Amino acid sequence: MPSALGRLLLGVALLSCRAEETSDNNVYEKILAFAGGSVVLPCHVTVSGDIPTVEWSKEGLDPTIAFLYRDGCETFEMKSPVFWYRTNLMMNEVKNGNMSLLISNVQLSDAGKYRCMILRRTSRQVVATLELLVYAVSEPRLSVVPGVDDGVTLQCEADCWSPVPEITFLDDRGNHIKAEKPKTRQDSRGRFTVAQTATVQTDTHRVTCRAHQPQINQTRDAEIYIPAIYRRSCTVTFIIAVVVTVFLLGLGSLAFAALHHKCGSCVGRKQPPGSKEPSDQSTTSRNADGDEDTTTEYPRNRGTGF
Repeated sequence: MPSALGRLLLGVALLSCRAEETSDNNVYEKILAFAGGSVVLPCHVTVSGDIPTVEWSKEGLDPTIAFLYRDGCETFEMKSPVFWYRTNLMMNEVKNGNMSLLISNVQLSDAGKYRCMILRRTSRQVVATLELLVYAVSEPRLSVVPGVDDGVTLQCEADCWSPVPEITFLDDRGNHIKAEKPKTRQDSRGRFTVAQTATVQTDTHRVTCRAHQPQINQTRDAEIYIPAIYRRSCTVTFIIAVVVTVFLLGLGSLAFAALHHKCGSCVGRKQPPGSKEPSDQSTTSRNADGDEDTTTEYPRNRGTGF
């Protein structure tokens, strides 16, 4: 039979183990969030009497505290600076046992494993273990860019995505348009920008750029309407330019010929009154009364002497 002292020590050991008992079984409920938005990490407890201390922590963070609620208010001393002014409880629901954590302006760096723990005087209990998955999506941009081949060259750019999206081009009938190999770059915050180009060779009125992320089943589309003048090939445009140039040169030649003919006809016109005729030589004599006398016309020298 164990002594009274032995039974006492065994009771203390069992109490200590019970105080450290948690529900952390390494099973994490996955919560999806998007960068720039807000997300709620659920945690519910049964409240009887005073509201217990609630501690939200994030694995791998130093300090690990994302939010600490104690004695009816938030405690800032142990809170990680990365969560300042971005985490809170829904205070009007705390009395009902709703200890869910609200994170605003979600960052990609917020992704990770979280734990909701209730602290009492004699025990501590992990109520919820969650894994926050943070993704980033945006509307793609579709524009016309200079190309080297016939047709219209388009560029689709999906900015600030995480993970990397897949880009496809579709014509106005839903058919895939062959595209170049995408170019991907990553910024300092872990977000990706993907740019891809495609050349439209057919008579397509509308082109759709589709950015799709299969892991999170997120799709964003952008459309562009191509005017008829841009759908012509470079060869057709060149031929039209040559025909127009030849036509304009022909009109210029006709106008020049008509002007030259008009100027040439002016040379044989009769001289104005009062001017001397350069082709004939004549003299006019007047008598003493001032009347005009007969005019004697001298013949031109024909080269015979007389």
